[in-house]
Amino acid sequence: MQSALRLRDRVAASPAAVGVAVVTVLALAARLFALGQRVFHWDEARVGYWILRYQESGAYEYRPIIHGPFLPQVNRLLFEVLGPTDFAARLPVAVVGGLLPLAAWLFRDRLRDAEVVALAALFALNPVLLYYSRFMRNDVLLAALMVFALGFFVRAYDTRETDYLYAGVAALALAFTTKENVVVYVGTWVGAFALVFDHRLFLARGTDRTPLDLVWSSLRRAAVGAWRWRVPLVVAVVEFFVIVVVFYAPRPEFGQALTNPAMLPGVVGAGTVGAAEAFWGTWVGGGMQGHQYLPYFEHYVSVLQAGGLVVVLLAAGGFLADRYGGDEPRDLVSFAFYWGLASVFLYPHQRHPGALDSGPRHRPAGDTGRRRRRHRRPSRPPWTRRGRHRERRARARHPGRAGRTDVGHGRERGLREPAGQRLAARPVRPAGKRGATRRTRRRGEGRPEQRRSDVLFYGEHFHVPDEADARQPPVTSGNWHNRLPMTWYLERGGVRPTSSTHLDDVTADGPPVVITLADHEKDLSPRLENYRATTHEITLTNTETVVFVDRDALDDDTRT
Repeated sequence: MQSALRLRDRVAASPAAVGVAVVTVLALAARLFALGQRVFHWDEARVGYWILRYQESGAYEYRPIIHGPFLPQVNRLLFEVLGPTDFAARLPVAVVGGLLPLAAWLFRDRLRDAEVVALAALFALNPVLLYYSRFMRNDVLLAALMVFALGFFVRAYDTRETDYLYAGVAALALAFTTKENVVVYVGTWVGAFALVFDHRLFLARGTDRTPLDLVWSSLRRAAVGAWRWRVPLVVAVVEFFVIVVVFYAPRPEFGQALTNPAMLPGVVGAGTVGAAEAFWGTWVGGGMQGHQYLPYFEHYVSVLQAGGLVVVLLAAGGFLADRYGGDEPRDLVSFAFYWGLASVFLYPHQRHPGALDSGPRHRPAGDTGRRRRRHRRPSRPPWTRRGRHRERRARARHPGRAGRTDVGHGRERGLREPAGQRLAARPVRPAGKRGATRRTRRRGEGRPEQRRSDVLFYGEHFHVPDEADARQPPVTSGNWHNRLPMTWYLERGGVRPTSSTHLDDVTADGPPVVITLADHEKDLSPRLENYRATTHEITLTNTETVVFVDRDALDDDTRT
């Protein structure tokens, strides 16, 4: 009874804390619900494939073109525990994005209670943040970690407690392991801080102190504070580099160095100086900035208008109201506004060539476009109410069929193929589970001279002269990227792909799955009479792709 009363007193004393907690729970629920339902996007599949290869080989080296090591290192461990699923791959981003509303509580001494809850709600319900929190990319990770870092640093300044300093450094170091444009965040912080300090200089004009006096007094206070915190600051620097090295150090050298101290200098150097040189050589000095500024700026503004216009208007209104509606502007509000404003002008510098061309055509993650069912028209389209009920009843009667021979799953709005034919981007089931992978392997073992692979890619578009080229990055054949996102599902299912540009290699007793462009369907159909064909749109350009599946494999699947 007394504990219940104490809890009620705490809730009454801090309704903002309750509001933030409730919003955070809702944010996590929204991000975790059906997290694995959507087909992997092209970019998710590219990163996910190399994580699977890292998991199998144990070899990892930082490659700036696929960004920081956070997702490879964290997801590799998650895959060991949960298995390499779409849900597990997206889980770190979903959790971090779902916890982002808690960062609003760190600013409670500088914002009103209603503002704290409103900020938490914005972090939780903003459509862009919500969408990309359900996407295996580094953008939300970076943004959330930098907001947490700022919040912890503000709390450390307000409370003079070193625990907040260490938490902020940890968040900052983890942000450095996510994506290279963390340097843009740091740059905007520096600029925003300079403008906030300029506020102080401007306000000093109405006092007896000159701006120069304010500068010197601020420098003295900073020096005194740094001296008092000299030990925590040294610990924080060490903490930062330890986290960076743990993530960036190459594998398996990092594990070997833990038992062989003689290797530590080389491993630490590779995880710090070597990683910095690789980043600089790719994103700064490697030609990634070789583009005109204005077209990218215009594109950035158009994207901001489409996805963040409401937030921009709220930010501008809040900044103006705080600046001119009170006694003096609050540092945090001004800092946040300048941070966002500086980003608008800095990010067009950071965009690499190609982004401008692909951006307008870029579909939402996992949207594989429409899928056309062939050979039989459904009596009731699945998007109608009766069609959905019919489909649910069919799945209830035959639960074992769902997804068994998939190269892709059709769990998105739009036409759905019957069980066993959802082939847009998800392959046969992961190794260790019953499905087409295991059955096609059994068929291959019986006729090794005929079943040398599980999947055949036909045509120049998908042709890779040497499949072993895709075992370790980078892949020298550009055609391999045309297979995305299918490669993620094929690799996680242990499927053995091969490719050919010769029509004679396509035979009825060949691999149970044949994938080609729609342009080649007429050539392949007579050779694959016992195969069922479905057409899908994949990759960023919605390339029409036909997937042929051996009917015998489908029949075997339904009997298993």
